[in-house]
Amino acid sequence: VADVEILAKVTSHDTGDDLLARIYARAGGTASHEAGYVVGLSHNGITDIIAFYYYDPASHALIDVREANFIWSENSWYWFRFRLIGNSLQVRVWADGNAEPAAWTIETTNSAISSAGWVGFGGNSPTDDPYCDYFAVGLNGASAPAP
Repeated sequence: VADVEILAKVTSHDTGDDLLARIYARAGGTASHEAGYVVGLSHNGITDIIAFYYYDPASHALIDVREANFIWSENSWYWFRFRLIGNSLQVRVWADGNAEPAAWTIETTNSAISSAGWVGFGGNSPTDDPYCDYFAVGLNGASAPAP
């Protein structure tokens, strides 16, 4: 899948300083030769950030990072809407129970990865796995459906 929109509801029991929840798109490859785009929510004890980056076998590059408009709280739920259309990359992240923001949290372009790939959910906490309560995908320009 190359052009995709993902809607996911996530949480973690951890408030550590790693990417607590990650959404992947255009991902693919084999062990040690993987590539894809990732958006993640991280907490460093002071600030909650939303990080957008890509990875491939040769590099790992931050595309954009923004301060979240909420304070990450363990065991609370958060929504991600992650859209990749052509070279346009967009993400919104908001706390569950709040209305989805009209504006994108991050809007940028990047052409590092244009091939189709898989979508998914994961995390990178050394002490706890994230959880996903809802995961939907819209293909070829369609919006991911809300529950």
